[in-house]
Amino acid sequence: MEAELPVDEEARLRDLRAYYLLDSESESTYDEIVQLASQICGTPVAVMTLIDADRQWFKAQVGLDISETGREIAFCAHAILEPTQTLVVPDATQDPRFADNPLVTGEANFRFYAGAPLVTPAGHALGTLCVLDTVPRVLTEFQRSSLNLLAREVMAHLALRRSLEESRRANLMLGALATAQSGFIIDGDPSATFTGLLDLLLTLTDSDYGFIGEVLTDEDGAPYVRVLGHAITDISWDEATHALYQEHAARGMEFHNLQTLFGAALTTRQVVIANNPGDDPRRGGLPSGHPAMHAFLGLPIYVEGQMVGLAGVANREGGYDDALVAFLEPFVATCGTLISALRANARRRDAEERLAAQNVRLRELDALKDELLATVSHELRTPLTSILSFLQLLREEAGVTASQSEALEVIDRNAHRLLDLVADLLLFASIESNALTLEQADFDLAQTARQSVDSIIPRAAARDISVDLDAAPTRMHGDERRIAQVIDNLLSNAVKFTEPGGRVRVRVAHDIANATIEVDDNGIGIPTADLPGLFERFTRAANATRGAIPGTGVGLAIVKKLTEMHGGAVSVESTEGAGARFCVTIPLREGEAE
Repeated sequence: MEAELPVDEEARLRDLRAYYLLDSESESTYDEIVQLASQICGTPVAVMTLIDADRQWFKAQVGLDISETGREIAFCAHAILEPTQTLVVPDATQDPRFADNPLVTGEANFRFYAGAPLVTPAGHALGTLCVLDTVPRVLTEFQRSSLNLLAREVMAHLALRRSLEESRRANLMLGALATAQSGFIIDGDPSATFTGLLDLLLTLTDSDYGFIGEVLTDEDGAPYVRVLGHAITDISWDEATHALYQEHAARGMEFHNLQTLFGAALTTRQVVIANNPGDDPRRGGLPSGHPAMHAFLGLPIYVEGQMVGLAGVANREGGYDDALVAFLEPFVATCGTLISALRANARRRDAEERLAAQNVRLRELDALKDELLATVSHELRTPLTSILSFLQLLREEAGVTASQSEALEVIDRNAHRLLDLVADLLLFASIESNALTLEQADFDLAQTARQSVDSIIPRAAARDISVDLDAAPTRMHGDERRIAQVIDNLLSNAVKFTEPGGRVRVRVAHDIANATIEVDDNGIGIPTADLPGLFERFTRAANATRGAIPGTGVGLAIVKKLTEMHGGAVSVESTEGAGARFCVTIPLREGEAE
């Protein structure tokens, strides 16, 4: 007679598999316990059995040379129906449950059986520690109690074994998760990372297939899973679905049908365990060619309260339970972290692409500006030159009155100022467009500085400003004309921003490697807040703007550019109201210091 199933059979099978014992190698501990049971009970056969869904498997045995039988003929299948009782069958031929059993009527010829259930803390009988004989018999009270004691000893060893196995699997998971995280950080390859994570998930859950996906929402706010792409693994199960997977590899495969088990996880935002999918009302139809589904586990992946992903696995023998869900919490948390990182990377890449496009456009606009600046400056220079020529002719005309001469002087002064401005704009445009080439030669920097000072003295004297020069002879190699423009701009600024009665000082010096040009004044100075951007083009100090002091903000930008073209650097020190000090340092290069 075939035994009935325990009322909690599904839970019992899950408990059995949680010990990771089925089909394991022989172990001396259990071999010795079985041998001891045989000796105590005086039977030729003793077995430690585990009752699986459709078989009786022997972890250890004495007197038998087989490893399993069908469950339908197992004496132990009857014994596990009463986990708290030891089943004793004195004479199987007299028991209607076993009289026609092949193990009784066949070659084995068993008559006697006694089985002590192996009971878990949850109350499930995994199998038995049993003894058998080919002749009818009974157990003494000592033998019965000893058999029960040995069964409890088996469970004590199994508990330790289970704990060690769970620790091993936990360490495997944590190690693999650490590897996945570091690999993602180093390589940034989401496909490899999540493929490895899926392999780990299938191993940890003993499942046949599964997926890991990112959860998104459509334009109507409905959730869906994007399988593939940057947050998903390959879930193809046959050639047709693999071809579909490859077709969508670039943009991602999406699943929007919520009338499914994974759809239930999306809509309820809860773990879904379906150990009888065929009878589960949440189950929808499976796509053509999809492997049969005997059990399903859907694991929502959360980050800071937001559902960002979903992991699903199927066909674990014996099904899924809450203990497995709890065990997988570190795995789920790691998936959430990586999906968040993928999203952050996607946002960063998008921002970088937009920024790159903007930079390209800005460079295009900058080039157009420089071209326009050069064109306009050139077009202004021609008529200005003509105006200055006519002014010179008018000045030479006889009969020019004093008032007319004064007016011509004003026109001449402003025309020259405008011509200087156009020259600066043309020079700056040339520098910005990399069209300026330095004409380098050896020259004396002290002599160049003297010429610049001589040129500025008339303008400075008109405002009662003294200009002093302290210049040691300094031979250097560079473009003398451009170095002169650096000094001219610094001197022009110093005189412009110094009040009448003030002073400007110029110092030229050198060491073994560099020449130094210092220009300082006791003028209005520069506000501290304006110092960092002072050498940017079209930038002016706030007090210069407030005082309506003329200028375009190009002069210091030209100083910086020309200095850097010579491999040098320029700096400034200033306190508002107490003057400013500019220092230009340029390598002597091929020149020799005197």
